[in-house]
Amino acid sequence: MHPAALRLRGTLAAPVGWLAEALFPCRCVSCGAFGAWCCPACLAQVRYPRTLACPQCGASEALGAFCPSCRGTQALRGVWAPLPYGHPVVRELIRAYKYDGISELNEVLVNLLGATLRTYALPPAWGAVPRNAWVL
Repeated sequence: MHPAALRLRGTLAAPVGWLAEALFPCRCVSCGAFGAWCCPACLAQVRYPRTLACPQCGASEALGAFCPSCRGTQALRGVWAPLPYGHPVVRELIRAYKYDGISELNEVLVNLLGATLRTYALPPAWGAVPRNAWVL
């Protein structure tokens, strides 16, 4: 892009951003409250299970590993999700991020993943889940 066009874009970014926020203010993707993409009240609802369990029978197991009685001929050693995806708030956050393209939810999702690491005292190891190609 031409340097003059970049300067013009930078000059217009603040007023255009302000106008966009005035015309289309951000709303909580879960409850619809104005002011944040996920309001503090909705974030406070997200609860993590106290223990990790076997994905088949629910017996307490480290990091969602299959317990000895369920292991049998399972191809996987276990299954574990870093967020409670069945929770309505988390489900709506993921849906809005992936399908509505609300990239501003990056910070919210990263903070939730950080809370998981702190809850289970896990070392920071991250993997990426790609978004849909049409959203990128």
